[in-house]
Amino acid sequence: LSSREAMVDENFHVAISEISNSGERAQEHRRALGLKTEDQDFGYVLTDLVLDDIDQARKTGSGGQMCNYVLITNGDNLYSRNFFEATRPLRQQATSLIGVFMVSHHEWPASSSVIERAGRDVLMRSSFKVEAVDLGAVLWKFSATFGAHSDLRFSLNRNMKDHANDVPKSFWTADGNTIQSAVKKKGTTYSVVPRVLFVHQ
Repeated sequence: LSSREAMVDENFHVAISEISNSGERAQEHRRALGLKTEDQDFGYVLTDLVLDDIDQARKTGSGGQMCNYVLITNGDNLYSRNFFEATRPLRQQATSLIGVFMVSHHEWPASSSVIERAGRDVLMRSSFKVEAVDLGAVLWKFSATFGAHSDLRFSLNRNMKDHANDVPKSFWTADGNTIQSAVKKKGTTYSVVPRVLFVHQ
């Protein structure tokens, strides 16, 4: 995979882990986006391909027992052991997007979600908009988001308006743009658990 991994059912994870960062499928996707090297998309190309594979497996039934929610994260992020327990009530209500409060090492200079700053650590109340949440702080109900809307893919929600001549920079807010696009979809429900359950490294 890449540094980003989709946490899914164990049996299906084995199947999707065959996607290679340098494989022809990934390279073809990058060429279509105007990317020259694999380090220009910050793992979003592979993330999109994994989401496509999950969607296909769910539709064909080829993925075995499928999960209802997907969490997309980096390998160096930290989660509270209470993360899944704390989000269970909202998952039982089939909430489309579930966020949690988080601590981040990024500055987030313009974010209204910042609660407190302590050196490089920033305590944030996540909200579903650009520069107000990290991708790792959100659980996605697959059937209501990625499975229902093929345009909810990170490479399709880049910021080409401000970075048309700098493709790598266009990915900087791809997570926030995709989350914001999901919230605007008809029927999307969303809520934030007001507990710090995620540390963004």
